Amino acid sequence: SVNSYNFAPELIFIKDRDGNNNWSVFDTVSGYANRLDTTGAGGYQDWSDYFGSFDPNGFTVKAATSDLNRSTNKMCSWSWKAGGNKNTFNVDDVGFASAAAAGLNGGTITPTGASVGTKQGFSIIKYTGNYTDDASFNHGLGKIPKFVIVKATGQSTDWATYHSSLGLNSSMYLNSTDAATDQGTWGNTNPTTSLMYIANSSRTNSNTEPYIAYCWADVPGLQKFGSYVVDSL
Repeated sequence: SVNSYNFAPELIFIKDRDGNNNWSVFDTVSGYANRLDTTGAGGYQDWSDYFGSFDPNGFTVKAATSDLNRSTNKMCSWSWKAGGNKNTFNVDDVGFASAAAAGLNGGTITPTGASVGTKQGFSIIKYTGNYTDDASFNHGLGKIPKFVIVKATGQSTDWATYHSSLGLNSSMYLNSTDAATDQGTWGNTNPTTSLMYIANSSRTNSNTEPYIAYCWADVPGLQKFGSYVVDSL
């Protein structure tokens, strides 16, 4: 049990520091057993034998032979709080049974699950693609998202990453060392305070395919997303 947090996490990244084991990602909207690996392009893996639960002050890992809990190995975890886990749709620790009730409608794609923390500028949105260009889903932040990660959970595709400094025409991928390129991943419209736009791409919007999106916005005094240029020596 890792119980030293002062909050209940809803997104967790875990990495073994002593070995070359892959990254593990878990979130409450996906469900505790569904693991994603940022090193690869695959979808959900059932890790119910390895990851035990999201807890009020941390999380629990299980089998001692897994990448999460090898004997004597030093581990790291990075965790974020979103909007709670009381119902299918959650906004600022209030649970709702539908996207409309949670105020997450209005896009051309209606989320199928969500956890939104407006104060900390972070949301987790689950949706099903419709393979239309410039489709949109409501991210719930009430601010323009500056950093968005989208992963197809049922098929093998790259981890698509949007960053405001790159704009709509460039994308980078967590599972790749390639430079930013135009892969037609994002829509033709800049994100708004309510909507994130996506292209008809396998990375973000295949027809009837499930996706998970992690969205962040700038919050004064807490977080800010930008870029920098390295001067030559």
